[in-house]
Amino acid sequence: MGTFTINTSAVNTSTAVTITATLNGTQTATLTLTPAMLQTISVSPTSVLGGASATGTATLAGNAGAGGLSVALGSSSTSALTPPTVNISAGTSSATFTIKTSSVNSSVTATITGTLAGISKTASLTITPPDITAISVAPGSVIGTVGAVGTVTLGTAAPTSGIAITLSSSSPAATVPSSVTVSGGQTSATFNVSTTAVNTDTTVTLTGTITSSRTTTLTVKAATLSGLVLTPTSVLGSANSSGTVTLNYPAGPAGTSVSLSSSDSHAIVPSSANVPAGATSTTFVASTTSPTTVVTATITAAQGGQTKTATLTISPTNLLSITVAPKAVLGGAGATGTVTLSSAAPAGGSFINLSSNSSAAQLPGSVTVPQGATSATFAVTTIAVTATSFATLTASQAAHTVTCSFEIDPAPLVSVSVNPILVVSGSTATGTITLGQKAPSGGYTVSLSVDQSCASVPATVTVASGTLTGTFTVHTTGIVSSTGVTITATAGAVMRTAYLTVTSPALVSLSVSPSLVTGGQPATGTVTLSGPAPT
Repeated sequence: MGTFTINTSAVNTSTAVTITATLNGTQTATLTLTPAMLQTISVSPTSVLGGASATGTATLAGNAGAGGLSVALGSSSTSALTPPTVNISAGTSSATFTIKTSSVNSSVTATITGTLAGISKTASLTITPPDITAISVAPGSVIGTVGAVGTVTLGTAAPTSGIAITLSSSSPAATVPSSVTVSGGQTSATFNVSTTAVNTDTTVTLTGTITSSRTTTLTVKAATLSGLVLTPTSVLGSANSSGTVTLNYPAGPAGTSVSLSSSDSHAIVPSSANVPAGATSTTFVASTTSPTTVVTATITAAQGGQTKTATLTISPTNLLSITVAPKAVLGGAGATGTVTLSSAAPAGGSFINLSSNSSAAQLPGSVTVPQGATSATFAVTTIAVTATSFATLTASQAAHTVTCSFEIDPAPLVSVSVNPILVVSGSTATGTITLGQKAPSGGYTVSLSVDQSCASVPATVTVASGTLTGTFTVHTTGIVSSTGVTITATAGAVMRTAYLTVTSPALVSLSVSPSLVTGGQPATGTVTLSGPAPT
């Protein structure tokens, strides 16, 4: 017995081979050759970003026969596409193929299957969505309430439907939307960052997340002092000036405190002024006292490392008195007022405000004492009044005021007269009221009365505004004998009288009609009086 080696070659299908031995006869044996079977399907890498490719490998347990072997391929997901087959060349045991992936919104695992002669082998490929590679914000530092723009960047283009990136902020000083979407095919997107006013500079961390997270920082700065203004910048001692401090942006939730100081004791300011939350400015009062000479005070405001100054000039006050002459006038007459200083007016003069508490006495709004002078005069005008009025005249220099009193009297009742002074009963006469001053606006009313019933007058008569006289009618009735009538006019405490004589009617004529009659016939006689017969 002896052995020998039978060499075979790869086959693609099962093949029966007859082996024949001859020695004094022939003997045969059958050798069946089978094709190599599919051993494995593998994928490298086993995880890729959507849109990237992976390499698959089909491996046989042996070499492929002549003409090679075709392995059918397939994928469980449309996000990973394989060719329909891969051909393993004759004499080789493996072949590679490309797996193409597409972008996904979330991680997808695809099963890659290879099939040969009814035998299937599989491998898994994980397709991951694009991941965030960076997040940034510009500018990197803003004043609270000023916005910024953030940008998120992907490592690969977003899928067709886009991909959402979750956003967050570490502080309410800067707010971001809950997410931002990178549009399909794009690698970046922007979003708005809103900020609020803060009390101190605040560093905020902004985070973007898909699978992994990326961060960036934004500094939100507190508002700082930008200005200090005084209005007015020059005052008389004891007057106030209004100060305004201004920030470059709105104050934070707790407001912004600005320190204040004055270089001179004649200018007094509070130790600080607080700008309310959300506001950019606030005011304060700079009060003063009167110096003996002109002084200049420097007001200083300080906050957040910033210092602002303004100057306030304070002049001494020297208003001494206000007087008026004469001290009493009839309404409508004028008077002269005088303001007096305790020392000569400085360069530019001294400005004095004037006022009256009564509309019956009118003053100019102000008077200026000329430079070097100690007094100045002004006109006081009055209007007609129906009763005595008292006005207080006031002069003020800064917060210092002086006053004096002034009397305005009503126009007096001068006389009442009647014309004619003798009338026959039943006739009328005209009475006249005369004033010593033109009647005021609305007229001047005088009461009337008589002491005899044979004469009557109206209860009152009004002298028209701007005139000196007014008239009225005296009516009389029939009487038997002449009667003297006293007419009295009264205005306030003033009474004036006039006298009228009312005479009885006299026989004026006698006539007969007809003047010639036959004896025994009547005639009519007529007597005529100068006035109505008495009742």
